[in-house]
Amino acid sequence: MANIREADLQRYLHRYNEAYFETAERLLPPTLRAQLRKLELIEAGGIRGHVSTNRSGGAAWEYTGRKPFGVAVRYGSQRIEDLIFDYPSDMLRNGYPVFFRGDSFSLSGGTFKDGRLMELVPPAFVTINDLYLTHGSWIRPVLYAEISTDRSEEFWSDLNAVTRAKDELVVAAVDQMQLESNRELSLEEYIRRRKGRQVLVCGDYVSGRDRLDQIMAMLRDAEYEPIRLDQIPDYPHQDLRQKFRAMAPHVRFLIIDDSSAAGQIAEVVMAEAGRWITLVLRLQGSQSSYMTAGGTATSTVFREMEYSEKDVESVLRAGPSCLTSRCP
Repeated sequence: MANIREADLQRYLHRYNEAYFETAERLLPPTLRAQLRKLELIEAGGIRGHVSTNRSGGAAWEYTGRKPFGVAVRYGSQRIEDLIFDYPSDMLRNGYPVFFRGDSFSLSGGTFKDGRLMELVPPAFVTINDLYLTHGSWIRPVLYAEISTDRSEEFWSDLNAVTRAKDELVVAAVDQMQLESNRELSLEEYIRRRKGRQVLVCGDYVSGRDRLDQIMAMLRDAEYEPIRLDQIPDYPHQDLRQKFRAMAPHVRFLIIDDSSAAGQIAEVVMAEAGRWITLVLRLQGSQSSYMTAGGTATSTVFREMEYSEKDVESVLRAGPSCLTSRCP
């Protein structure tokens, strides 16, 4: 598979930011647009990209928050996580990384002193918000950045640029929907709490709607914030699978009710590929999708549980606790 060069990453960044800005302007209300940090950063300054020629590979980009405007991309032979931060030479020689990661994760806020922040192994993908790195008089602010160990043309394609921009706006729209029922919270406080409480609920949205509503009611009683996949607003006019892919990484865990065959195999496959913590529920005696039944037995991020009409409440109490503690 071919790797990107400077011109490829530059084209991706132009396409991504154009799609993000244009879609937000066209589809989101002004009150929501005003709260999108990326729009603020797009208008504040330039975009800087980085492509690593190191054998570990990778590419990254960030908003600089200052002039000059436009997109600039540079090559370097360092590891991508070192290239983007541009550490002083003595830190590169002697600085031991604070942590090692090979998954998708986010860092937000805080200051790290006198050490390389991280060392990444494939398939790591990192988003960073408002972070500071310091070493003596050297200060490196990171307003917003994305770092990937993948520098393939497929990963950084024009299609993925547009898709990722729109996926993020779906998440923003859902945040707005949830805020309508949580007006006493500030946006910052709501975002801080969101990941810890939100649960994405999927299943049969026609014949199984009553089951899903029952599951959601019990989740609310347990102080979670359930979101049914088909209730996510159509920003920007995406189908259920696109909405699932956009929302799944941003919730505490997923619940898929597989008590009747309604295409849940697509959601199960995407959840397994994304390594998202998932509880698959199945009503005893129901005609579930034979393709999902038992298919998660070897997974470390899936749990399957059967329930009856009588014990659904106790199963729902046990299931999320088991998921979030990674019980066997």
